[in-house]
Amino acid sequence: MKMRKSLDPNIRVRSYRSLIPAVLVAFLCVSGGGQTLESLSSAYSKAATPAHRAALLRYAAAHSRDANGALAYFAMARVESESGAHDAALNHLKSASARLPEITDYLAFIQGSTEYRAKAYENAARTLGKFAREFSTSPLRSDAAILAANALLELGDADGTIRLLRSPGLKPVQPQFDFLLGKAYMARGDHALAAPYLQRVAFRYPQRPEARDAQTLLGQVENTLGAAYPPPTAADLLGRAEALRANRRYDEARAALESVIPSLLGEDRERAELHIAVMEYDRERTSIARQMLESLSPKSPEVDAERLHYLVQCARRLKLEEPMLRYAKMARDRYPNSAWTMDAHRWAGNYYLLKNDVKAYVPLFKACADARPQDPESAYCHWKVAWAAYLGREAQAAALLEEHLARYPHSDKYAAALLFLGRLAEAQGSLAAARAYYEELLAVEPLSYYAALAQDSIGGRKLSGARPEPALAAKLAALRGKELREDFSNVKETPETARRLKRASLLSRVGMTDWVELELRSYETDRSQRQLLAMELAAVYAKDGDHFRALRTMKSMAPGYFRLRVDQAPKEFWHLLFPMPYAAPLAKYATTRNLDPHLVAGLIRQESEFRADAVSRAKARGLMQVLPSTGRSLTRKLKLGTYRVSMLDQPEVNINMGTYYLAHIAEAFDGRLEYVLASYNAGKSRADDWKTWGSFKEPIEFIETIPFTETREYVLSVYRNAMVYRQVYPDLASRAGKEGAVSLQPVAEKAPASRAKRAAPAKPSAKTSKRPAKRRKQ
Repeated sequence: MKMRKSLDPNIRVRSYRSLIPAVLVAFLCVSGGGQTLESLSSAYSKAATPAHRAALLRYAAAHSRDANGALAYFAMARVESESGAHDAALNHLKSASARLPEITDYLAFIQGSTEYRAKAYENAARTLGKFAREFSTSPLRSDAAILAANALLELGDADGTIRLLRSPGLKPVQPQFDFLLGKAYMARGDHALAAPYLQRVAFRYPQRPEARDAQTLLGQVENTLGAAYPPPTAADLLGRAEALRANRRYDEARAALESVIPSLLGEDRERAELHIAVMEYDRERTSIARQMLESLSPKSPEVDAERLHYLVQCARRLKLEEPMLRYAKMARDRYPNSAWTMDAHRWAGNYYLLKNDVKAYVPLFKACADARPQDPESAYCHWKVAWAAYLGREAQAAALLEEHLARYPHSDKYAAALLFLGRLAEAQGSLAAARAYYEELLAVEPLSYYAALAQDSIGGRKLSGARPEPALAAKLAALRGKELREDFSNVKETPETARRLKRASLLSRVGMTDWVELELRSYETDRSQRQLLAMELAAVYAKDGDHFRALRTMKSMAPGYFRLRVDQAPKEFWHLLFPMPYAAPLAKYATTRNLDPHLVAGLIRQESEFRADAVSRAKARGLMQVLPSTGRSLTRKLKLGTYRVSMLDQPEVNINMGTYYLAHIAEAFDGRLEYVLASYNAGKSRADDWKTWGSFKEPIEFIETIPFTETREYVLSVYRNAMVYRQVYPDLASRAGKEGAVSLQPVAEKAPASRAKRAAPAKPSAKTSKRPAKRRKQ
C-alpha cells in the first residue's frame, strides 16, 4: 500500500516503488473465503470498492478478538483516510488501537492526518503535536511535526508552530521546516526573522515547489521591511544558480548568475562569471566555453585554478594536446597543491591512458598524485604510476606499490598492491615476504579476485613450506585502513532490533510496505544488527520474486560484504546477495555450451542484478543485456520463431541468447576469459586492442591494464561473483542434469567458420564511456 498523494505541499512524499509485502506473512484466511489478510488489504488499497471493503470487514469480524482483526481495521483506515472517508477511517482506528500496541505511532499518524484532511485542525494539531513530542523514535515523527505545524498555522498559532518545529531531538526535514518557520515568523509579525528562513528555501531549493511560494512571501517581507530587509548572502545567490545547474536548468541558472553579478564583489563575482562559462562546457558547447574561459582573468587563486581545470577539460574534449598540456603546466606552476590542479592532471593523464601512451601519461598522473599526496582522490593517479612501473618491469615498482599501501590505506587498489608485491617477492625468491603479502590480502579482502589468486599461490608447491615473515606481517597489519569484518553468522537480535522486526511484520501483513522499508531503514544501529535488518527487508522482496530489489537492499544496507568470508555470514545473507532465481535454464544453457554456470550467474548479477526487464542507456535488455539488434539475429539463429523486442525480457529466452553469444565470443578469444568479459562489456574491437598493450604474464595483468574503469571493475566483479557462486551453490551444474565442475575458461560450441561469422551480432551492451568511469557499486 502506498500513500497516493501528499497531505499538503509541505509533506514529504515517501515513494518506495514496488515494495513487496511479505515479511513473516501469516496466512490468515477469511471464514469461507480462503483469502489472506495480505491479499485482502492489497486488493482494497489498489481499488477501494464496496466489495473489497466488505471482504475486509468480514475478515475483521471473524477475527474480532485478536490482532489480525485489528490489522484489517488498520488497513481500511489508511485507505479510507486517503480516499476522503474520514469518519469511517476514524471509527476503524478506534476498533484497531487497543489490539495493536506495537504500532501505536502509525495509528496515531493516520488519525492525525485524517483529522487534517477533514480540516479538523484543532484535533489534528493536538494529535500530531502529541505524536511529535512523545514518539521520539518513530520514523514518522518529522512528518507528523510538519503536518502539525500546518494545522497550527491554520489555527493562527504561530508561537505553537515555532515551539513544535524547534522541539529537542526533532530531525528537521528541508526545505519544509524552514518554509514553515518562515511562515510562522511572518504570521507573528517578525518579518526580519522570517527572511533568512524563506531565503534559504528560495535560493537553496529552487527546484522545489516551496521555493516559488517562498519567493512570493519574500516579496511581502521586503515590502514590509523596506531598507531593513536583509539582502541574501552571496552564498545563497550562487547556491541557487548551482542548484539549477545541477538540475540541468542551464538557461535559468545562467539568468540567475547574470542577475546577481552586479551585486557581487571579489571572488564571488569572479566565480559567478566563471560558472557562466562552465555551463557552456556542461552543454557541450566546448569551443564557446574555451573562448569564454580564456577571456577571464580572475585574481582569486581558487577561481583561477578552477578556470585552468576547465580549460584542460575543454582542450581534452577538443583533442587539442598542446593547449591541454600548456593549461596543465600553468595550473601546476601557479597552484601546485590545488585540488583543481590535481583533477586537471588526472583528466589529462586519462587522455593519454586511452591511447596507451605511457611516456605521456605517467608524468601527468605523477603530478596529480604529488599535488595532494594525502588526498584520497589522488590514489587513482598514484596507482596508475605504480602500475605502469610494474607492467614495465621497472626496479622502482616495489617501492611505488609499498608507497601506495602507506599513503592510501583506503584505496580501492589496496588489495591489488598486496597481490603484486607478493608477485615481486616471489620473483625475487623472498617466499616468506610473498606469503606475508598474500595472507594480508586474504585477511583484508577475502572475497575478491585478487584474494583468489593469492590463495592459489599459497596453495601452490612453491609457497607450501613458507611461513609469513613476522616483521613484514606486523607492518602490514599496522597499515590497514579498513577494519577486518567480524563473523556475524550467529549474531542475535537485540531487543530493539526485535521490536523493529515485529513492527515491520505487522505492517507487512497489511501491505504497507512503504512503511516496512521506512521502519527498517530508519533504525540507526551497529553493522551486525543492520545486516539483520537488511536480510529481513530483502527477504520481503525475494519472497515475491523481486530479486533485483532484494539485491539492491542488501548492497545499500550491508556494504563492504566483500571483506567477509563466506563462512562468516549466514547462508541466507549470501543467497540474498547472490541470488539464483533462474537456476534451471541458466545451468541448462551454460553447460550445453560448455560455459561455467557460476560464471554466467556472476555475469547476470553484474549486468542486470537479476532484473528481467532491465534496460540500459544503450537499450540493451534483460538479464544478460542483449541489444534488440542482437536479439533479432539470434532469434533466427536459434530458431525461436517470430522476433519481438519483448522476448528479451523473458528470462529463459534472454539466457538462451546471452549464453549463445558469450560462447561465440569465447570461441573468438580461444576461451581466454579475461578477453571474453572485456569484450562483452566494451566490445570486441576494444578488447582486441587492449590485449596488445603489454606482454602480460597472467590474466590479472591484462585486467589491470584495461583503461576503462567501468570495464575493469566489471571483469573483476564477474570473476568475484563467480567465485562466490561456486561456494554458495556448489551443485549448480547438476541442476541441468549434469554433474561436475565446468572449466572457468569457457569454450564455445564448435561451428563452421561461416556460421560463426553470420552469428556474430553487435555487442550486447555499450555501457563504457570514452573515459574511465566511476567505480561501480559492488
